[in-house]
Amino acid sequence: MEYFDFVQRVARRTGLDFDSAEGVAVATLRTLADRLSPQEARQLLAQLPGELRGSVPVTRGVNPLDPQAFVCQVAETEHADRETAREHVQAVFTVVRETVSESEMAEVFEALGQEWTDLLGWRAKPHLG
Repeated sequence: MEYFDFVQRVARRTGLDFDSAEGVAVATLRTLADRLSPQEARQLLAQLPGELRGSVPVTRGVNPLDPQAFVCQVAETEHADRETAREHVQAVFTVVRETVSESEMAEVFEALGQEWTDLLGWRAKPHLG
């Protein structure tokens, strides 16, 4: 998927303009990259548009955020309330799921844990293919 298409999909799902949707996507992906191991973050980012990879640094450690703390961190970054940030995070995760392979999303799920099911938009744990 191309960068413009990725951000447009986030914009459609959130009702935001392109620039705001771009900010939401980057804020969510940066927070996610901080939550994953460097290796897993790189694997995920490798399947996303290049412009996003360039906007999301990969850190050395894992920031052990639970889903609520994750949403709070994104809310703070985008200067939004928690409910709005949660909706934005879910929209970005949906577009990420549409973009990357099922096996990569299963690995991300494994790295995050079962408590992330609702935020990631899965009814059940995905299977590694």
